[in-house]
Amino acid sequence: ECIQKRNAPFIVFEGIDGSGTTTASKWFVKQAIKNNISSIWTCEPWKNSEIKSRLLNERNAYDNAERMLDLYVTDRINHGKKLINPSLQDGILVSTDRYRMSSDCYQTTQGLSEKLVLAKQDHPGIFTADITFVFDISFNEAQRRKELRGEPTEKFEKDPTFIKKLIAKHKYFAQEGKNNSALYGQVVIINANQNFEDVS
Repeated sequence: ECIQKRNAPFIVFEGIDGSGTTTASKWFVKQAIKNNISSIWTCEPWKNSEIKSRLLNERNAYDNAERMLDLYVTDRINHGKKLINPSLQDGILVSTDRYRMSSDCYQTTQGLSEKLVLAKQDHPGIFTADITFVFDISFNEAQRRKELRGEPTEKFEKDPTFIKKLIAKHKYFAQEGKNNSALYGQVVIINANQNFEDVS
């Protein structure tokens, strides 16, 4: 029902920390506004304080996988109900830094089954994007960028092996999305090892 009422594009940017999704998703909105297209930027996690607390305070990347999935799904449904869907119905383009592919990648890397993660996100309040840009980046380049930012290291960033698995999961789900547009809409894979000027 929500998809039928959509009057503007829903654009998603996916990738690991350091891949450039935040910069790109904000740039996309600025370009749209320059072209007189009503647009908003948003991100996930959206407004769930428990997610943010766990990301900062938990040390083991593999802990509490199902709890993290449930928190993200609930947050995502609220995000859709209160911001994304109303904006799309009003003809406002929505550009979001991360959405459902993030849970598919992160929570399966944590050890949950793909079947469970996909099933939990099979909800009318979780939407299929029109386009999902997947930012593919090497482990070394992502680490270099994160070190330059100097921000606190979150739960999923503390384990190099986890991050390398996560990179592989993004490649995997990007391909799954190319084979099934119902997951993420049109999937476009971006070589994020380049400078942003080249990516944009």
